[in-house]
Amino acid sequence: MRKTAKQKSPKLRGMEICGADGSLDATSNWKPLNPLSVRCAKCSFPDYDRVTEPYLLRRAAINTAGDFAVGHDYRLLVKERLRKVIELVAPDCCRFYPTYAQGTNEPTPWFLGVALHLSAPGIKAYKKPLRLCAACGEPFARNKHLIAEYTDEPLSIYDIAAPLEWQSWGRPEGEIFRFPIISVRLLALLQQLRFRGICTPPALNETEKEWVARNLDAVRAAGLGTGEPAAKASAAERKWFVQWLKGRRKKTAKGGRTLQELEWQHGVTLPPEYHDFAAASGEVVFDDVEDSGLEVRLLPPAKVDFSHWRKGATKMTDADSRKVDGVMIAETNCGDVFCFDLAGRKAQPPVLRYDHEMDCYEEYADHFVAALRRFANAVQ
Repeated sequence: MRKTAKQKSPKLRGMEICGADGSLDATSNWKPLNPLSVRCAKCSFPDYDRVTEPYLLRRAAINTAGDFAVGHDYRLLVKERLRKVIELVAPDCCRFYPTYAQGTNEPTPWFLGVALHLSAPGIKAYKKPLRLCAACGEPFARNKHLIAEYTDEPLSIYDIAAPLEWQSWGRPEGEIFRFPIISVRLLALLQQLRFRGICTPPALNETEKEWVARNLDAVRAAGLGTGEPAAKASAAERKWFVQWLKGRRKKTAKGGRTLQELEWQHGVTLPPEYHDFAAASGEVVFDDVEDSGLEVRLLPPAKVDFSHWRKGATKMTDADSRKVDGVMIAETNCGDVFCFDLAGRKAQPPVLRYDHEMDCYEEYADHFVAALRRFANAVQ
């Protein structure tokens, strides 16, 4: 049973985390793999307190880069180190459930996090009384157009909470939005610990800074302060990559000299596996990537964009995306592009997807071979 937060001091500044892409726990057509059960037979209001078990994730998306995501039903999805950190610094805020691969029921590296507490959002008043279901008392619609006063920064006494009031354009057909609320101080701590996928919080006050410093020491003392080592292709991935390249060698191969000259010209170094690809093949088109209708065009060195996506070259609204030092290696049929992120100067830079509608990057794969396998629908 969830508990509703009594708004008493101290109140923590929070942020609604609304970047749900649902790519982990939904099909390519945005249908949930773990549909919520119905709580009210009259209006079909879902039961948010019940978790479908086993909780399934889409196999093709399990190896998505990052440590943090928001699922289809706006619940948290985190990897093990992040789960342990949350349990250490924000105990009794979340209950975690293991997840399993759709079709095989094999355990995945992701955990579903369900907030144990409800927190009143920043909504102060509605323009008119909401129409309620006679059976369960829930409104039929609740959205920004019905709100008279709203505070963008919700307050809570918990570091992680679910909003007491959901939003929707209209039920039962309309989807319900219930964005999780995470405290500004916890987001800042997770960023300092270099967890991937965490949004940037606003500037901290002195009390929040003290909390972050104190808990940073506690996390390090528990041996959780160091992130995973730089990702590289596993033996199985390398074996797959070699076999895939052999299939490409039937076409006219192009040498790597042009790529080396471009690297020297722009002062960058791309990973060895991309050099292998450039030496073995020209442009490659992948159709219906992950059964989503997406077409990806992997570019040869002569078509790689070494300039437009570099750090500072493009003005983006998202603060984290402005830190990316990109080299664009693939185009799509929807306007998105794929880039290496060279900001960390790693031998195996991650591959990011630029979402042109949201004007931001999202993590796609830890390294080039992992991205290539997703393009080729080879992830099982």
